[in-house]
Amino acid sequence: MPSSSQWVAFLVASILFIQVPGPSLLFTIGRALTVGRREALL
Repeated sequence: MPSSSQWVAFLVASILFIQVPGPSLLFTIGRALTVGRREALL
């Protein structure tokens, strides 16, 4: 059974991975800024 410190480390790492946007999201945002939202989502 994991200890409480391991659970805290797991939760912190999980939150950080969820909060950091991936390359595909950054690419989509960049495209939306240059060509518009509709073309970026297509």
